[in-house]
Parts: sequence; structure tokens; C-alpha cells
Amino acid sequence: MKVEKKIIVGSFAKRGVDYKDGDVVKILNDGAVVEGKFGPQHLFKMGFFTGEKNLGINQTSLNKLIDAFGDDTALWVGKEVKLWVVKQNVAGRFTDVTYITTVDQQLGEEDEEIPF
Repeated sequence: MKVEKKIIVGSFAKRGVDYKDGDVVKILNDGAVVEGKFGPQHLFKMGFFTGEKNLGINQTSLNKLIDAFGDDTALWVGKEVKLWVVKQNVAGRFTDVTYITTVDQQLGEEDEEIPF
């Protein structure tokens, strides 16, 4: 039997424990792409009030941050971002989804299509 090696990349931030809707956190590294349960996942170390933890960033959030900070994530280090927790229908059930923007951006600005 073949087994697959899993790489542990540190502790992950949890909604409701490490952050809530509206929190502002700081990006602490330039990120990494790791294989997740549903494919590649973009992980960034963030500074939360509970300490440094990893947070996965979805493509919608990545697009917003690329528009604001550029496509070189090394330039994102030290930037503050805002976390938005939105209830959304995912695979037939409602769940909380976290979106990330710059501190001054809003979700659903008139030039932006948000898929919900």
C-alpha cells in the first residue's frame, strides 16, 4: 500500500476564535501554495490578536489583493487587510466564507462582481 506524505505548515486561523467579521490583520509572509483537500490552496501567515496563524485565501480575495497590491506577494508583507465573514450557499448548505480585502475596500464595489 502506498501512503501519501502530508506537510504540516503550522496552525490555521479559525473563524470565531482567531477572527470575526470586520477584523483587520497584517500579512506576515509572501505565502505558499500547498495541496489542500479540494486542490491547491494559497496560504499566508497572518498576525491575529491570538498570534501568528495561517489563513487560506480564496481566488476572489486573491484577485482583490492583486488589484490593490500587485501580483508580487513579497510586496504584500506588512500590509493590513480586512476580513469579511459572509454566509453563503456552498454545495447546497449555508456556511461562513471568509473574504479578504484591503482595509478601505468594500465587498461588491460597483466595478467588482462578487459571486453571491
